[in-house]
Amino acid sequence: LAGDGDPLARTLVGLPAPAPTPLAADLPLLGPTAEGDLQPRVGAKAANLARIARILGAERVPPWFAVADAAFHRVMATPVEGSTLRERIVAVLGSEPDPARASRLVRGLWEGLHLPADLLEDITAAYHALGPDDPWVAVRSSTLEEDSQEAAWAGQFDTFLYVRGATSVLE
Repeated sequence: LAGDGDPLARTLVGLPAPAPTPLAADLPLLGPTAEGDLQPRVGAKAANLARIARILGAERVPPWFAVADAAFHRVMATPVEGSTLRERIVAVLGSEPDPARASRLVRGLWEGLHLPADLLEDITAAYHALGPDDPWVAVRSSTLEEDSQEAAWAGQFDTFLYVRGATSVLE
């Protein structure tokens, strides 16, 4: 149990936690086999899934993957009408006084965006690796700080249950 280098596993058996293994900052997707401190890349919930799989065995956790923070930042730099998505969102938030309208405008920017082809391919491949015959999955949006000591974001993100097929996952 403690031999796998997992800090929680080592703590459970009374050994000091090893120094975290750095992750490549540009990995677009991470899953249960990723090593190191995943929380800064995919948030606490996905990091805990990986930790549970390492401690109890992968068969105890349903197959999963997470789109990493690096992919989010890459998409935020995507060109949109002469600027980047990030710049367009900042402009909306800085000029629209009505929060409901600002929210609709920002959602419209996201919904009209074309994601990079290689990211779409990576997500499609990761989805197909979850299981045969287009498995049913849950797709949820989140933030790295969700439900942490620093912040609570309950109700501010979307969760879609019973999603099936790569096209639906990408949507």
